[in-house]
Amino acid sequence: MTTNYKIIVSYNPSSPHKSWDWCAVTDDYDGQEDDPIGYGATALEAIEILMDQLEDRNTKYDEWKDA
Repeated sequence: MTTNYKIIVSYNPSSPHKSWDWCAVTDDYDGQEDDPIGYGATALEAIEILMDQLEDRNTKYDEWKDA
């Protein structure tokens, strides 16, 4: 399953941990507990973490679909 997302990246300098300064979500993020969200010390790191979560989600869907 391939889905196209827009990625939204935001900067929060008041974060309690520098590793959470940047946040990346998809454009369909609505704050649900199971929504993927990436935090990182840089924008790129946050995007990479988000992409890993999206890949894991799609892999789990593909495994379920093929069962």
